[in-house]
Order: sequence, then C-alpha cells, then structure tokens
Amino acid sequence: MNSMGGYFEGIGGRRGPKGTRFYVPMPMYHGTAAHAVMMCLCCAATLCIGKKFSASRFWPEVRASRATGFVYVGETARYLLAAPESARDRDNEIEFAWGNGMRPDVWLKFQRRFDIEIISEFFNSSEGIFGMVNYSCRGESKVQSVVKQQSS
Repeated sequence: MNSMGGYFEGIGGRRGPKGTRFYVPMPMYHGTAAHAVMMCLCCAATLCIGKKFSASRFWPEVRASRATGFVYVGETARYLLAAPESARDRDNEIEFAWGNGMRPDVWLKFQRRFDIEIISEFFNSSEGIFGMVNYSCRGESKVQSVVKQQSS
C-alpha cells in the first residue's frame, strides 16, 4: 500500500466504487483540496466537487452527493456552526471530516451538532518535507492535536 493509502484508511476512508465519497467544497488550486483530489485518485475513492463553498449550500450539496467524508480548512466549521440550526443538521452520511485549522472552541460543538464521528487534522505545507496527521480524533483529548504532549 502506498503512503497515501495508509493516510486515507487511517482517517476512515474506504476504497472502491462503494467506498468513500469525498466532498471537496473549495477550489482545486488550494493545497488542501489538491491533496484530497490526489488521495481520491490514489485510493479509488469517489470525488464529489462542490462549485464554491457556501455555508447555506454546504449540507444540501453534501446530501445530494451522498458524501461520506469532506475536507475543510480553517474557519469552514465556524461558518457552518454560525448558520441557523436545522432539523436536518444530523441528516447526512458523513463519517469523517478531514482538514486543518479547526479551532478547539468549535471542534466538539461541530462534531455533536452534525453527528460526525471522526475529525482528523493534518499539518503539511507545500514547501515542507513531511506532514503530520492526527488519525484518532474520536474524543475530547484529541481536539485540535496533531502532536499531543503528554504531561509528566
């Protein structure tokens, strides 16, 4: 398995035509979107491309695409939380969200409101030589941690 495959499976991705459907709401020139596209290509996952990020269209597009995962950056989660609550907030097939920059004060609220089991954060840069990923984001102790320092 290539390193991209391990990365993909580590965040909850499933390969093949009946596997993960990955929704990308940002422009393809954005590094995080490009990374998601490459992950889908390398791992035989379905790529669902949004036209342009919009908090009001995000969940309808996720539902229409039958997405099971999505990519985010920075304030995406905050914008979605700021939208008025809806009876359909938890009406989605999302199993994981993958991205970077979700703030700690948003993380658990976002996870609970939209019923998303896994939020996986990564850190990387176009000029860097390596990346870091938090694969096990299933609890409060993992909120916004790519590397978690243990107290002594």
